[in-house]
Amino acid sequence: MHSLLITKKKKRSLALRWFTDGEIRNDEDAYFQGTDDSIANPGPYYQTNKYHEIRATLRILSLAFKNSDSPTPEAIKKKIEVEAYRALYGNPKPANGFSVTQYCGTHAALMHLCNPDEYESIISKSHRESILGVFDHEIADCDAVTCPEEQIKLIRERLYEGFTHDNLELKFRWFFLYASNQGSLDR
Repeated sequence: MHSLLITKKKKRSLALRWFTDGEIRNDEDAYFQGTDDSIANPGPYYQTNKYHEIRATLRILSLAFKNSDSPTPEAIKKKIEVEAYRALYGNPKPANGFSVTQYCGTHAALMHLCNPDEYESIISKSHRESILGVFDHEIADCDAVTCPEEQIKLIRERLYEGFTHDNLELKFRWFFLYASNQGSLDR
């Protein structure tokens, strides 16, 4: 991801690296509107943490391929999932010269990519914490569920069917944003 504000012109120039001018949409629907004609702002945390995110990714990949003579894609995905979870919620030890010293969204992203049925596609630590804070009353009867990933999944399971939206893709992708704006779905 680019580390600065991305304008429509910049987005188009990046796309031209791989596609011809005729293959790229040139209408307003292809862009999100933002301040100063920007379409994306990675934010200061991402800009200052990029080095650590790359090191964290290299650490996970080096562990996933360690001691694997002929690994299957499923086995590698499982190793990545396990190591990313350990790094996100445990006390990850340095591996192959790569250490983790702070929160890295790449761990949440890798968990989701390896097992999208188990893990949300939310990489922001503050968004995850906000979801658990806003909807904690929905799982108050589940003291045995202490894993934040399981808690978020349980919240979605309990609230998802009660929330209606015309566009099913938007309902799934933006569920927590819509649900929090609707006050726990007005139940």
